[in-house]
Amino acid sequence: MASPSRTLLLVAAAAVIAIATSLSAQGRDAWEGTWKLNTAKSMYGFSPKPEASVSKVEPFEDGWKMSQDTVDTQGLATHVEAFVRFDGKDYRVQGLANTTWTCISIDDHTYELVSKRNGRFTARTRTVVTPDGNTRVSTTTGTNSEGQIVRNIAIYERQ
Repeated sequence: MASPSRTLLLVAAAAVIAIATSLSAQGRDAWEGTWKLNTAKSMYGFSPKPEASVSKVEPFEDGWKMSQDTVDTQGLATHVEAFVRFDGKDYRVQGLANTTWTCISIDDHTYELVSKRNGRFTARTRTVVTPDGNTRVSTTTGTNSEGQIVRNIAIYERQ
C-alpha cells in the first residue's frame, strides 16, 4: 500500500492530467499530446517532489483518455490512467485505489478537478493553461494524513 504522502503526490499528479483531459474537450489542439513535469520550476509542500512525471492526453469517445507515468524519490514508477468526461460526474481512476475525479469549469483557461478517495475529498487542483498552450500550471491543495495542508504547484511543458 502506498504511503499517505505518496498517495497525495499521485493524486496531485493524476489530477493535473485529468484537468488537462477535461480542457481538451474545449481546445483539442491546446491539450492533446505529451506533457513533461519541469521539476526545477515546480514546488511541492509536505509531499515529496517526484523525480520525473510525464502525462499524455488523447481524445476518447466523448471524453478523454489520459495517462501519467511518475517516478518518485525512491525510484518507484507508477502508472495512472483514466477516462474522463467534463460533465461534473465522478470517474474512477485506475492505478489509485478507490479514487475518483470530478472536473469543474471555472473559465476558458481555468479548470478545477476534485479528487476523492473512498468518497471523501482528498484534493482540489486548479489548472491554468498559458495563452501560447506550451505550459500548464496546476496548483493542488489538500490535507495529508497528519492533517497538514498540502499545496503543490506543478509546472508542465509540452513535449
